[in-house]
Amino acid sequence: MHVLKFLLALSDFYDVDLLLPPGTPLRDKRWYQENLNIDIGDIAVKSYATGAEDNYDIWLSAANESIVFAATPKSFNIVFFPFVAQDGAGITHIANSNYTASYVRDRYGTQDVMVIYPSIAPDELRPGLKEPMILHVSRFSLPSAFADKAHVAMIQAFKQLCNRGLEGWRLILVGATLDAGEAEYASHLARHASGFPIEIRPNLSAAELRELYSRASIYWHATGFSVSEPAAQEHFGLTIVEGMAAGAVPIVFNSGGPPEIVTHGEHGFLFSSVEELVSLTWEVATRPALWKKLSQRARRRAYDFSDEVMKARLLSTVAKTEKVSIIIGTRNNCAYLRRTLETLFCHTPSGFELIVVNNASEDGTDILLQSLDYRHLKVVNNKANRGFAAFNNQGLRLATRPYVLFLNDDVELAPGWLEPLIEMLDQHPKVGAVGSRLLYPDGRIQHDGKMFLEKDLLPYHVNIGGRPGEDERPVEVDTLTGACLLGRRELVGFCEDYRRGYYEDTDMCLRIKERGYGLVLHPGSVVIHHHGISMGRNQKATERAQARNQRIFLERWSAKLPSLVCLATEKEFASGKLRSRGILSADVLSQNWPLSHRLRD
Repeated sequence: MHVLKFLLALSDFYDVDLLLPPGTPLRDKRWYQENLNIDIGDIAVKSYATGAEDNYDIWLSAANESIVFAATPKSFNIVFFPFVAQDGAGITHIANSNYTASYVRDRYGTQDVMVIYPSIAPDELRPGLKEPMILHVSRFSLPSAFADKAHVAMIQAFKQLCNRGLEGWRLILVGATLDAGEAEYASHLARHASGFPIEIRPNLSAAELRELYSRASIYWHATGFSVSEPAAQEHFGLTIVEGMAAGAVPIVFNSGGPPEIVTHGEHGFLFSSVEELVSLTWEVATRPALWKKLSQRARRRAYDFSDEVMKARLLSTVAKTEKVSIIIGTRNNCAYLRRTLETLFCHTPSGFELIVVNNASEDGTDILLQSLDYRHLKVVNNKANRGFAAFNNQGLRLATRPYVLFLNDDVELAPGWLEPLIEMLDQHPKVGAVGSRLLYPDGRIQHDGKMFLEKDLLPYHVNIGGRPGEDERPVEVDTLTGACLLGRRELVGFCEDYRRGYYEDTDMCLRIKERGYGLVLHPGSVVIHHHGISMGRNQKATERAQARNQRIFLERWSAKLPSLVCLATEKEFASGKLRSRGILSADVLSQNWPLSHRLRD
């Protein structure tokens, strides 16, 4: 279920296959719904064969005791616990708790480890009318020197509570029995509990278990209590979270993952001995006001482990969007801005910081921005219309992420548009900025970067009106357009000597090149640009701004251009073959990005 929830989170933005070990039955969607209570949606279930991992853009290995590596930089290994030592370098490990992560680093010999907690749907486990009941849920697995759910210890603790005078309460132990040995163990526990209000309830349905959660007042968990083996401790404790979501106060063993869920005295209690378990339970059971306070806090805490929180964390990890601040400036362009925002949220995994600068719009833009419900949102409302350079720099001063993306308010974003840009900066430290391929709404190429003509030293767009081909490898360019440009925060920023949105992006690109960094156009990132909409509709003002900015640009850069860019003849420019004064090595330009191929389906 843990792995399936990860795959479902990814399926909102990617095509997902579930590869099962050879010989495992390939069951249909109905089986997953009936047995795991999960609708797997459009996930395709297939059998794994050696080498299949190299056919994917994103790979998640979940074999646990044998890591399956893949030939993609987006390669992850889901770890429930590192039971055996092995070489874990070359893949990012996703641990289910900080407790597990600490052992992954030690036993796998890598620091490339992150934590994404397992998740629940807390609203499906709502509190009901509570009873004086203590609940515990775990498999009735046989105790050993390497694993023990501590059922016997909990029975002994409850007997002590009864002998101490706790009346009206009962203890219910729920769990699965997967074989005859476990069924016999459950029967043994029932005999051990005889004479006390203790119930052993094996193999309940999901509906029956939810009902018990809703009625339970206290939730006990003691896995690892009687053994010291690290693997025998509770690695996370999802049933603890389920109990908390239903309003049961957790009293759990202070080891492994549970201390990451429960803060002692805040959401429940942690115990280290049977005596502490008895004492803390007595306090909660006999002080209704304390129980109510802890119950309410426990339920609120459960939402920190919701499916939504997990999904945002996973998608941000896979797409790496948490590294990006996106800046959009706008003025009286509400209809186009709405489309930009709609496609941004539709095709971009959450985690990015979004900064919108509203330049005194009078067309309802302020209402549109007020309606945005996004966790990482910052809105700036200017009282006057500031220029392109000024409003982007406003956003830049608010940006907190290492990469900053400048985005026009008149674009439509396509699936997979942001990931190749992030990967380019991640993998190649000498790339200072990277831009998307811009298309007209009819699918023709708007341009593929710019070249400078030797006759006038001015930049001109290349490949206007061309058609996208199969080759989506990145290409080094002399300058990029500011309509969709991702750069390193310490390198980007616009000169405010310019006005209205012409030459500012070229000026910035040349300053990046002057510092020794390369500029890359990545055709694997596709953006539709409604060209000119964001510049306004005053043609004479536009022409005046272009002429003024051109003079400033030439005064500043004409002497430096021959050493920074490739000056082309008119014949060379007409050929449509992009040339640049390169900085980067050939391996930087070898990356392909298959995700955008779906645009041609």
